[in-house]
Amino acid sequence: DWLPFRDTFLDELIRNEGLAENEKLPSCPLCPADISTLGEFRCIDCTGGRFLCAGCIVSAHEQLPLHRVQKWTGKFFEPSPLHSLGLRIQLGHDGERCPVPSQRISPLVVIDVTGVHEVSIAYCDCAHTPAGQHVVQLLRASWWPATVHRPSTVTTFATLKLFHALSLQGKVNAYDFYSGLMRITDGLGTRRTKYRYKEFIRSMRCFRNIRAAKRAG
Repeated sequence: DWLPFRDTFLDELIRNEGLAENEKLPSCPLCPADISTLGEFRCIDCTGGRFLCAGCIVSAHEQLPLHRVQKWTGKFFEPSPLHSLGLRIQLGHDGERCPVPSQRISPLVVIDVTGVHEVSIAYCDCAHTPAGQHVVQLLRASWWPATVHRPSTVTTFATLKLFHALSLQGKVNAYDFYSGLMRITDGLGTRRTKYRYKEFIRSMRCFRNIRAAKRAG
């Protein structure tokens, strides 16, 4: 049944690696009609993969900071992290705007199922923030900090749960799992990606301990 569609599948894979049916970059569909801005960027995690300008793609990803964005160079697409385009993640208000945001923008490495990301965050400085505020704000964003003192690396809850399931069912070890994430991030090894294997191991140990305590009541 599949063999007659083999060429179709191949054509669509190649189509997704380029500009599709466009001979040149299209205009950004989200910008006003009187503003002709080229759509140089696309997100490979969003359905459809529309070509947007820098401002529109950042606005569209305010609640999706770990999506992978690419920029067309004229010959191919290259990775263009959202933080390099100006995206800042506000913590402390479940994605809403903070009345007293921290003036200091902190860099953060996020280990996710889609790879290892670098993001820029702003903590909440409101007076009602609970003790240990930075750790609590990260946890409420579903990010597990690798340390409670000035955390600079977090792992998403989804990644911890995935590795936990794979280690129990498929006996996947932590080194191979993390190496797979690094390969997803940069399969060629041409970019300098921060290596946070030890931080991932530490987070996973704490996560398993907490899960055992939760199940034990």
